[in-house]
Amino acid sequence: AIAKARAAFERVEPERVESALCVGGTARATRRLVGPWLGDAELKEALRLVETTSPRELSKRFGVDRARAEILPAGVAILAAVHELLGVPLHVCSGGIREGAVLASLAERAA
Repeated sequence: AIAKARAAFERVEPERVESALCVGGTARATRRLVGPWLGDAELKEALRLVETTSPRELSKRFGVDRARAEILPAGVAILAAVHELLGVPLHVCSGGIREGAVLASLAERAA
């Protein structure tokens, strides 16, 4: 999964960043496993957990939704590839894309 995630981003050349935020269900589930900052050590631990723990056990131990636990190995691999590409830890935010879209829409209407 990691090799496929890396391959998916092989032509992406991001701008240099000082920090990176991540949102969404996979990011929040990974936060439950290893905390809100996803750097090298945390992503290695998350990968270890999803590779060695059944989805049922991930759900039970960490409170991850069972359906999310089923796809979490692929999601963590993608997060690891993004972290590798950007070269900075990813910070898991509480909000999501929907919240951001609503806030942007409200700001646009207010302007």
